[in-house]
Amino acid sequence: MKTRIIIGILVVIGVIYFISRNKNGNNPIIQVAKQIQLTELEPLMTQLLEGKMEYNFFGITSDGIDCIYFADNKGKINIEFEVMTNIQKNYVEKITDFANRNNYNLVKTT
Repeated sequence: MKTRIIIGILVVIGVIYFISRNKNGNNPIIQVAKQIQLTELEPLMTQLLEGKMEYNFFGITSDGIDCIYFADNKGKINIEFEVMTNIQKNYVEKITDFANRNNYNLVKTT
């Protein structure tokens, strides 16, 4: 039983290792998000609406957990906040209050 578990773990590690290698087999490929200043947000929104991004959304984060996504929804931009920890739930209340006061459509999904 222990042998099967060890073999399984080694196979998974091997697969991850070979997938993470680049074509030359030298270094793993590490993707890093582009870092922007707040002044660069408007041009990114324009690119999003013009369909000039690789995906139909982009996101910003300060720490890898607090993330806000901007997604193209048929010419309108959805602003999405992803809650990953209990501490973030307080922000949802603030966002909900802001949306209600300013007549923004708010949709909560899980």
